[in-house]
Amino acid sequence: MELSNLLNNFKKRTFITGNCDSPIDLKLLNIPEPTPYVVENYGSYNFFFTHGWDPNLEDSISLAKKYKCQYLIHGHTHISKYEKHDDLIIINPGSVSIPKENTPHSILIIDMLKNNIDFKFINIINGKIYNHIYY
Repeated sequence: MELSNLLNNFKKRTFITGNCDSPIDLKLLNIPEPTPYVVENYGSYNFFFTHGWDPNLEDSISLAKKYKCQYLIHGHTHISKYEKHDDLIIINPGSVSIPKENTPHSILIIDMLKNNIDFKFINIINGKIYNHIYY
């Protein structure tokens, strides 16, 4: 319940349902309808958000390119990472509940600045930034 209260306090939130999400998760987070992916535009930046299970990562990369996205944010593996695939930046924020490969319990905060984007990987156990990417 504490995590759902924290997440519900964010002004702008994008949620993508995954293969382990349940109806109670959607209710606690006030998510009206589950969706496998979302394309969102922030100024001149296009984002493709997906869980990464269905569509899988390979298909998500193709879809992100089709929609002319510069950023693909996905989950599923529960391993936080950042990588570049051609002109596409691919980011996995990790997992709040079951992180894998010794990665912290984490979330990703994306701050849209005037001419840049600030990505902060936050360890939710200690509240500290453990990876910071600035574009």
